[in-house]
Amino acid sequence: MDDTISDATAFHLRELEYLRKEIEYRTLGQSTIERDVVIAVSAVYTALATLDVKHITPPLAPLAFYFWTIPFLIAVAGAAKFAADHYAIRNIGQYILKLEGMLDQDHGGWEGHRAAHPQSRIPSLARRLSWVVLILLTIAIPTIVYYLSVIAPPN
Repeated sequence: MDDTISDATAFHLRELEYLRKEIEYRTLGQSTIERDVVIAVSAVYTALATLDVKHITPPLAPLAFYFWTIPFLIAVAGAAKFAADHYAIRNIGQYILKLEGMLDQDHGGWEGHRAAHPQSRIPSLARRLSWVVLILLTIAIPTIVYYLSVIAPPN
């Protein structure tokens, strides 16, 4: 029996290695973007809440309210990056499943195991829900600030 593997098999094994590294990179990126977005949104809101309107230069004073929409833009950009990574990881996983089927039709690999034993979708749904909640908060907070400052200003 010949222990050497074909060039195609060697290529696919190497490809699997790099695809798994890509999944690790994107998964780490998702965690990083979640953390960074929460920090950025919190920092902007903290700065805005402690900023005295009197210290804003007169030409920018009419635009001061729009600064409160910056966290919304940050959250939407973060959610878009998170979703792009999520779909890339899913696509890579589907491709790995095909490669595993080609390389070992009897046993498959990790993706084959996952396909045969479906996982709970709760963690994935919770992460998506957290983005929805964050975006809704970044809509609600400026709305409340606008209401309190323009529609019902303090006496």
